[in-house]
Amino acid sequence: MDKLQYDSLYKFLVSLGVVLIALPITALMFLANGTIHIISKTEYETLSEYSIRNLEQHEYIITLIIKFLPIISIIFVISGIVLIVFGLIKWHHIQKDLDSKLASETKMKELEYAQMSNAEILTKNMREVEEAPSFNSTSTPPHAIPHFSQSERWLKYAEIEDKFFRYGIPLPIRRRHSYRRNLKIGGYEYDAIGISLKTDIDSIYEVKYWENIPPSALLQQTLERVHKAGANYKSIEGRNYHSILAIICPKEMLDNHTKRINTFLEKHPEFNYSDIEIKIISEESLVHPE
Repeated sequence: MDKLQYDSLYKFLVSLGVVLIALPITALMFLANGTIHIISKTEYETLSEYSIRNLEQHEYIITLIIKFLPIISIIFVISGIVLIVFGLIKWHHIQKDLDSKLASETKMKELEYAQMSNAEILTKNMREVEEAPSFNSTSTPPHAIPHFSQSERWLKYAEIEDKFFRYGIPLPIRRRHSYRRNLKIGGYEYDAIGISLKTDIDSIYEVKYWENIPPSALLQQTLERVHKAGANYKSIEGRNYHSILAIICPKEMLDNHTKRINTFLEKHPEFNYSDIEIKIISEESLVHPE
């Protein structure tokens, strides 16, 4: 643990548990080491009424302590053990979260070296646009989606990718990660990597804007590449990962894409990698939540 967190409620509970255990032990030691004064009958009879009353009260208190101390001690010890165990467990969880956060901050700084240049990002986007299934594909039926020129598709692709990272990732997940986009590690390009703030399992994102249904060769190529990129990340960075392949398409093509990909995975289960989660999202849903 690089940095210990001490000032918390759970530290107080652990301290209270120690005190509860120590109290009956201290009381027993006090009784065991107490001095017993023995006086004769003659001396006792010469005591004043006030002294006799004090002596009797002292004897009564000692009798009560001896009678109830075992029960109180058991209650205090059990309560102390419960508080110590509970406090340590909760403290451990807080410390684990803190260590994970520190590790993620360190990893974010380390990944600065992998940041792609603007020219590399543009080349990557252009290549992905070229690979994407076009509207002119004869293998899919026509639909009422307007045709874009090549330059318009480049801009559209970049816009869709930006919208996904702004609106396509649920807020609870976003809060558990720190994101760095457009990285190149060991020869593999990454649209984004979410460094986990809670665990050592990071999220690797691959975003595709496919207006039309992808052919089998493109699906196979994409899944293989995402799988290899994940293994490459784990090998170089030494952290576990979970890959998300986000496929963005027009709303009217959502069902077609879903059926196409499910059919492909049923026919080719060898490409249904356990480390890849496929999400098919309509571009119309990538809007700021009201």
